[in-house]
Amino acid sequence: MNILNHKIALMLAATAMVMTSCEDMFEPAPENLQDVAIMYQKPDFAYGMIGNSYRQLPYMSIWSRPQNSTDLACDDAYSNESDNAYIKMLTAWSKENDPTTKWVDSYNAIQYVNILLDNIDLIVWDTSSDALNQMYKDHFRGEALVHRALQFFYLLRTHAGPEEGGDGSVVGLPIHITQETGATDFNQSRPPLKDCVAQIMSDLNEAIDLLPYYFGNIRGNKWAPTSVPEKYLKMGAKEVDYNNANGDSHIGQACGQLALVIRAQVALWAASPAFAAYSGVTYEDAAKYAAAAVEKIGMLDGLPMDEWNWYSRYEEIHTMSNRENPSGVIWREGTVDSNNWEADNFPPSLYGKGRINPTQNLVDAFPMANGYPIDDPNSGYDEQNPYANRDPRLKEAILCNGDKAGVNDEVINTQIDSPTNDGMNVNRNEGSTTTGYYLKKHLYISAINLDPTTKTSMKHFYSRIRWTEIFLSYAEAANEVYGPDAKGPYSMSAYDIVKKIRTRCGIVDDAYLESIRGDQGKMRDLIRNERRLELCFENQRFYDIRRWNMPLQATLYGMEISGSGSSLNYKVVEVAKSNYEEYQRFGAIPYGETLKYSNLKQNAGWNK
Repeated sequence: MNILNHKIALMLAATAMVMTSCEDMFEPAPENLQDVAIMYQKPDFAYGMIGNSYRQLPYMSIWSRPQNSTDLACDDAYSNESDNAYIKMLTAWSKENDPTTKWVDSYNAIQYVNILLDNIDLIVWDTSSDALNQMYKDHFRGEALVHRALQFFYLLRTHAGPEEGGDGSVVGLPIHITQETGATDFNQSRPPLKDCVAQIMSDLNEAIDLLPYYFGNIRGNKWAPTSVPEKYLKMGAKEVDYNNANGDSHIGQACGQLALVIRAQVALWAASPAFAAYSGVTYEDAAKYAAAAVEKIGMLDGLPMDEWNWYSRYEEIHTMSNRENPSGVIWREGTVDSNNWEADNFPPSLYGKGRINPTQNLVDAFPMANGYPIDDPNSGYDEQNPYANRDPRLKEAILCNGDKAGVNDEVINTQIDSPTNDGMNVNRNEGSTTTGYYLKKHLYISAINLDPTTKTSMKHFYSRIRWTEIFLSYAEAANEVYGPDAKGPYSMSAYDIVKKIRTRCGIVDDAYLESIRGDQGKMRDLIRNERRLELCFENQRFYDIRRWNMPLQATLYGMEISGSGSSLNYKVVEVAKSNYEEYQRFGAIPYGETLKYSNLKQNAGWNK
């Protein structure tokens, strides 16, 4: 008898669980006062432990307010929402009020996962055969290890730093690899960062060994095996057993592919200038792990040509099944029928609140269509026609003055003298933009109607990880180790990746890229800028600035436009300033935690 069968449809077949935050998809876990031993004969209850980690995944969610984005806490965006927590961070980030913290959620998720891992050998996953029981055990152990690694990585990314009173070395956070009980000593000091990174890598390496590269029935998709793996064949496993344990019903859960990708993310972060001296990880390691991830999809040939504007292909998203991903998306949330993002971010004339306002800083980061930065004398940039002949990605991600939007292709007027509330207003009035720009990325800008009399909604999802990020990770690391145009032991160079990423969006005759092909420093700047453009509004730049040791303070600008017809005047104006201090390169340990535990030292600077 297969004990999982009676709940498998509820728990696993619905990707609303496996690809979303998993809310309401699992039986209540230990806080329900049920003894942990109940999981020994109830594998659905045991798997609920991982479900708690899915609920706490550290990604912006389609169910959360999309303006809760760290892009608002750096130089890429501002907001007309004066009480936005990330906007307040720009000038008043404190240890008592930290919207970036992952401490409670991620450590709670790790505790649930550890309960499962500590008891996994006692759980009867299946009574029909030893082989199937072992496949379930390997699957769920591997999946749990991926979750523990991911949650701990996001804790480190947010809270690792130099201790108050220390020697300036960046240290990690308490490592939890067993479940906590009443006898646990919680008053732990912080270990070296390299020990924390090593623990994450150990979890991911074991998960890679345990999990299939990708879930799916045998011969069911391009990554599924063509037969039962040898180690299970020797135990007498049949094809139907493999499909039960690792088949189609599990697509979207944490698999070997995801473990490889997260390992590449961790390695790049750990090898970055702010952490490399303390992490035990080098850029050579980061290149190796990124290459190992993309090798499975064919190296450079696997980088999709149509991924750069995946979020605008709403017809494809609206019709695809929950088990499908748009080209280039590795891991995503499940789809939900909604217009929340549009309601929050459409211009007022389209019945939106216009909350996320891209800055002029970000707009200026987009090059010209010929590839040259706008400040290069070869670019052809016209200050009196600033949106002409620009990188096509600009108009895909950002709504500029004169662009059309809405189901009726209405012209959006962001001028200070606009006849609508769409006009720029730095005083945050009636949903107007504070910068002269509105968000377009992630929104169905011409398909959703918010008119109260004819309101519509469509399927949305949030992409957690995309292949472009991992290729850019390789490019960043390879440039540092091998130089801009050398391939090292692999089949692609940093130059090759940047060229393909820019070519696919329409920058074909890329004279600028060719001109810096042999310059490591300029290629470094270009790779960082490409990452900024490709991953804007995906909660990356706030952390990239910090790991690259870039200046934290910045002036945020907008574009003030006046005039009429073809006689428009463009004036770059200051909108706000970030007031970060250098110690805020590293986030705070939650204040309440340092009060409870004397050995848990705060990061330097936060006790001012």
